[in-house]
Amino acid sequence: MNIKENAKQTVIPVSENAGAVLTDLYDGKEYTVSAEQTVTLDIPAAADGGTVVLALKDGGTPEVPQEPDTPENGDTEDDDTSENE
Repeated sequence: MNIKENAKQTVIPVSENAGAVLTDLYDGKEYTVSAEQTVTLDIPAAADGGTVVLALKDGGTPEVPQEPDTPENGDTEDDDTSENE
């Protein structure tokens, strides 16, 4: 976000791999992720919106969902709630 009268250049860290392309959804400008996993971009002046919204070009490759450590209902195998007393 930029609240100044002039555009500013900034470097931000990203989690995407080097070489990935991010697109600013406001103006369509594309940025390539560096080897250091950063993107250098120009944030427009406040009068021009002062923001950027970056998205991985073409949606990228989705992450494989991981199985939860415990069942969703909270039950565990060693939880003894039987009423056999």
